[in-house]
Amino acid sequence: MPVVLLVVLSLMLAITVGLLAAYVWSRRYDRRSRPLTLLMDALAALPDGMVVLDDDQRVAEINAAASQLLGTTHRAARGQALTSLLGTTPHGAALRPLLDHLSEPGARLLSYGDAAGEQTLEVRIRPLRATNGAVAGTLLLLRDVSERIHAEQSRAQHLAELSLINRVARAANTAVDAEGLVRAAAESIAAAGIWDRVTVGLLAPDGAGLRIVADITTEGQCAGYEGQVIGGAEGEALSALLRAGESQTLAMRDPTTAASALGQALAREGISQLLLVPLYHQGAPLGMLALGTSTRGHNSPALPRVAETIGELITDAVVRARLYDELHQADQLKSSFLASVSHELRTPLTAIIGYVELLRRGGYGPLDERLQEPLSYMHLSSATLLRMINDILDYTRAEAGHLRFDLQPVDVRHVVANVVGQLQPLIQERGLAFELEIAPGLPYVQSNKARLEQIVTNLLSNAVKFTEQGQVAVRAWQVGDRVRLSVSDTGIGIAPEHQELIFQEFRRVEASSRRAGGTGLGLAISRRLAALMGGSISVESAPGQGSTFTVELAVFQDLDQDAGLVVLGNADEPPVPPPAAREVAA
Repeated sequence: MPVVLLVVLSLMLAITVGLLAAYVWSRRYDRRSRPLTLLMDALAALPDGMVVLDDDQRVAEINAAASQLLGTTHRAARGQALTSLLGTTPHGAALRPLLDHLSEPGARLLSYGDAAGEQTLEVRIRPLRATNGAVAGTLLLLRDVSERIHAEQSRAQHLAELSLINRVARAANTAVDAEGLVRAAAESIAAAGIWDRVTVGLLAPDGAGLRIVADITTEGQCAGYEGQVIGGAEGEALSALLRAGESQTLAMRDPTTAASALGQALAREGISQLLLVPLYHQGAPLGMLALGTSTRGHNSPALPRVAETIGELITDAVVRARLYDELHQADQLKSSFLASVSHELRTPLTAIIGYVELLRRGGYGPLDERLQEPLSYMHLSSATLLRMINDILDYTRAEAGHLRFDLQPVDVRHVVANVVGQLQPLIQERGLAFELEIAPGLPYVQSNKARLEQIVTNLLSNAVKFTEQGQVAVRAWQVGDRVRLSVSDTGIGIAPEHQELIFQEFRRVEASSRRAGGTGLGLAISRRLAALMGGSISVESAPGQGSTFTVELAVFQDLDQDAGLVVLGNADEPPVPPPAAREVAA
C-alpha cells in the first residue's frame, strides 16, 4: 500500500509541475491568457508555500502560505523579481542564499529570526520545463519545519543529557575514595562539552572553607583552583550561596554580580555565567558543584535540572565513599585490636602450657598419680585456647596481607598421627569411637606441615565438639594427582543453606554455637590456608546425619634435573628433600 501511495503522489506532482510549466509558458508568450483557474485555486489552498517563477525569475504565482512565510502579500509579490521581493521581506537577508541555487534542484534548510523565535524553512527547488524541454521557470516549495527541528534538537539534547548523567554515574562508581570519584565525575562532565569549566568543592572538616577537589576544563586539563581552600571574601560569598541550599545562576551581565568579589574572580577566569549547585546530605551542606561557561549559550531550561541530578549523584557517591573509608578504618582498628589482645593472651598462656607440661613429665619431681588427670585436662584446655588465639592471629595477618608460609612436600600420614595424638584425650573424654584409614603408599602433598596440621586439628576438634555420641573418622586416599583427606562425624549435621555460611569469618550456625562455642574463625582460616596451598575444602552434610569435611591437595611433584622425570614422594620411601622455598601469601 505505501508503494502505491508514493506512485500516486509522484504522478500528481509530475502532472502539477507539467501544468505549471504550461501555465508559465503561456504567460510568457501570451500575457493576455487567463490563468488555469482550477489549478491555481487548488495550489492556493495548499498548506505549504508555493512560489512560481518565470524564466526571468519574476514571481508568476504565489499562494497564501508562501506570502505568509515570506512576510509579503499576493498582490505585492506578483510580477516582482525574486531579488526585489527578498529585499522587501523581513527575512530577506536570511533567504538571499536561494538566489545562488535556483538552477540546482534539491532541498535546503534556511534559518531566520532571533534566538528567542528562530524559524527554519525547508525550501525545495524544481525547474519547470515546457513541452519542448526548455526551462520555463522555477517552482519553489516552502515549508515551515521549525517545530520539527525544535523537536529533533530537544530530543537530541535530552539524549545527550541522559548520556551525561549515565557517564557521571559510571564514573562515580569506579572509584572508592571520595576525591578520586569527584575528579572522575568532573572529568566526565567536562568531556560532554556543555560547560567550559567544571569545579567541585567539598567543605573542609572544620567548616572553615571550601576545598576544591576538582577544577577541570573542557580539554580535560586541571585549572588553577584545584587543591586550594577558597577563603576570604570569595569563600564567604560561596558559603552564603551554599547555605541558601538552592541552585543559582550567576551572570556577569548582572552589575551586582560583576561588582562582587566572586564576580571579579569569575572575570579573571573568563567565566561569563556560573551555575552553582549546592551538595547536601540529610540537610547538612557537603560541598558545591560549579559549572561555568565563557559564553551566553547553554540556556536550555533543562540544564539546571540536569546539573542538580548530577549533584545528587556526586553527593551520594561521596557519602558512600566516606562510609566505606570509615568502615575500612574501623575494620583495621578491629584487626589491630584483635592482634594486640591475642598477643597479650598468648604470652602468659604459652608459659602456662609449658609449666603444665613440665609438671606432667616430672620436671619438678614425682607427682601424685591423682594429679595426672587434672594436669591432662589443664593441658588440653590450654591447647584449645591457644588454637583459638592462633586462629585470631592468623585472621588478622590474613586481613593485613601478612599471612605467609613456604610450600614443601608433606607426609599426610605423619600430620594425621600428630593431630590424632594431641586430640586423643578429648576423643576418649567424649566417649566416641575413632576410626583411622590411611591408604597405603600415599604420596606426599604440596603443603606446609604446620599449616596442614592446623587445618586437620580444626576439622577434627570440630567433629569431636559437635558429636555427642557415635564416632569420628579420619581417612586419606589418592585420586589421580590429588590427595583427599576427610574428617567425618555422626554429629548434629549442617543444613544445606548453612554449608557456605560456616566458612565465613565470625559466622556460626546459631544452635551449634550455643552448644559448642568457638570463635567462628577455624573453618574460614582453614579454607583460606587450603586455597593458598593450591587446594580446597568442601563439606557434605545433612541435619541429624553428621558431616564430612574433605581437604583436597595436589600431590607433590619435583622435576629430576638429571633424568627429566617427575618424581612423586611416597610415604614408604625416604622423605623427598624440600625444593627451594616457595612462599605463598594471603
